[in-house]
Amino acid sequence: MSLSNKVGYVDEGIIISLYEKAMTSLVRLAHYRAIDDSTFENELFAFDEALAHGDVVDLSISVRQMIEMCDVEPFAKSISVPCKAGSGNVYNIVSRIIHATFIRIFNDKLNLAMFCSEDRIDAAARYIKQSFAQRKVDPVIFIKTKTDGYTVIILKDYLKCIDKVLYTIVQNCAENKIFLERSIRDPTR
Repeated sequence: MSLSNKVGYVDEGIIISLYEKAMTSLVRLAHYRAIDDSTFENELFAFDEALAHGDVVDLSISVRQMIEMCDVEPFAKSISVPCKAGSGNVYNIVSRIIHATFIRIFNDKLNLAMFCSEDRIDAAARYIKQSFAQRKVDPVIFIKTKTDGYTVIILKDYLKCIDKVLYTIVQNCAENKIFLERSIRDPTR
């Protein structure tokens, strides 16, 4: 598939820049999933959460632009993102994140329980009775837009789906002599 069929001319620099930004966010979000924030002070936890929030938005914006530039929208719409509440495909979920009026990421049972509970004091009391060793949960993203209710996604599932779309974009670009992967663009790295 030629990248120029739909847009006339695709600037290689723009696609490479978007890919680099998407990969940076993807790697940081993978690390966010792995880190145990309970061993750090609250200020580090707050920065970690803020970075993850920004990375989810940045990743979604970059991926959406590449989907449209590389004409892989039908493929992105064919990849279903497993949702705990709501439903959607990659293209739809990326769009919801970009246009969200509310995004919150939780990787901690206490904060998740307090957010989901009408009785926050009861949720906190139940949590305190649990072991602190069981504090971490796989990060969960809550998204709300003006037109949709809450969509709840496990971060790991979202990243896997995004990775499938990025792989297709890389292949599509390579067919058009635009090499996104660093190892191919600069083999000396």
